Amino acid sequence: MKLSCCILAGGKGSRFGGNKHKIKINGEWLIQSQINELSGIANEIIVVAKKRFGLKLKGAKIIYDKFKGHSASYGIITGLKAVKNKWALFLACDMPCIDIGVIKDLYRKKKGVKLVVPKYDGKLQMLYALYNKSAIRIIKQRIRIGERTLHSLTEVLPSKIINYRASKIFNPFVNINYKADLTTLK
Repeated sequence: MKLSCCILAGGKGSRFGGNKHKIKINGEWLIQSQINELSGIANEIIVVAKKRFGLKLKGAKIIYDKFKGHSASYGIITGLKAVKNKWALFLACDMPCIDIGVIKDLYRKKKGVKLVVPKYDGKLQMLYALYNKSAIRIIKQRIRIGERTLHSLTEVLPSKIINYRASKIFNPFVNINYKADLTTLK
């Protein structure tokens, strides 16, 4: 599978109270755990970070988003410019439950579109989605007009939205917003 994976690690972590890329679960950096999991499916893994990232990681290239401010759109542009493949999966660095089956499913359904987005429990999962490298131009246009929300991309890019049923047993789209969220994972 010719797939790049970009892990976005440039957010402020305001609700969390610090850098989310420095989350440890069971003694391991969460972001390193993500890299290890993704290495079985991706032939390229990139971490998109802001300055002063401060971690040494195995199995991934670290690049720096040079945009001022914090927006996932900036990280996606930076990642898409850097990837060598036509398609890239973008994940937030605070998502501990990667499901390789979901990623394979998204990849299989990419034909004829520029964006493949899972929808879980009625919510689009824009930071667990596949972006075609050619989407850079449209994302830049959206930023120029002041539109930085990722959800709006489904209106301007040929997109496929894949519905997944909510499960009380396993939610591959869970993310860690607050330190209290860590207790539910252990």
